[in-house]
Amino acid sequence: MIKRKRVLVCALPGPPGAVGPQGPRGFVGQHGPRGYTGPRGPTGATGPTGTAAAYALVSVRGAASGTPTFVSAATLEFTAVSRLANPEAPSAEPNIYCLMPGAAVNAAAVAPVVSGEAAYSEPGVIPEAVLVAGAPNCPGREKEFEVKTYNLAKLTAVATTGSEMKASAEPTAGAAFTIIVP
Repeated sequence: MIKRKRVLVCALPGPPGAVGPQGPRGFVGQHGPRGYTGPRGPTGATGPTGTAAAYALVSVRGAASGTPTFVSAATLEFTAVSRLANPEAPSAEPNIYCLMPGAAVNAAAVAPVVSGEAAYSEPGVIPEAVLVAGAPNCPGREKEFEVKTYNLAKLTAVATTGSEMKASAEPTAGAAFTIIVP
C-alpha cells in the first residue's frame, strides 16, 4: 500500500518581500543602421508680406564730401538723408544724421530700431548707431528721425570710480547704419 502525504496549499499571497539591491548597469547596445533619406516635401505656401513700414541702409563709404546715401536695394519709404552741418562749428558733431521718411510714416508716433553696419562704413570703423527721440537737432523735428553714429574702434577713457572705468566712443561721420520702422 502506498502512503500518500497531504500537501496544504495556501491560495492567499503573503506580504511582498524587501526590495533587493540594484544590479549593475547593462552594456550599451550597438547602433542600428542609418535610415534612408526620405523624399523632399512640397514647397510651402508663400508667407505674408513683412510688416516694416519703412527701412533703410545708409552708406557713407565713398560718399563725396561726407554726404550719406541710401542703398536703394535696401531702402523703402525713406525720401532723404543728410548729415547735420553746424555752420557755427563745422567740426562739431559730424555724426548727426537726419532721415526723412515717406508720407505714410509718422515719425512722432513710432519707435524705430537702428544698428551700425560695417560693410558700408569707412575702413577701420566699428560702427555704432543710436536713435535720438524727437530729432531735436534735425530741421523737421517730429517729422524726421535723428541718428548719431560712433566709432567703437576708438574708445576714450573718461572717468574712473574706484575699480570702474568708463569709456566714450568717438563720434564719427564714417559709420554706416540701418534703420527699421515698425
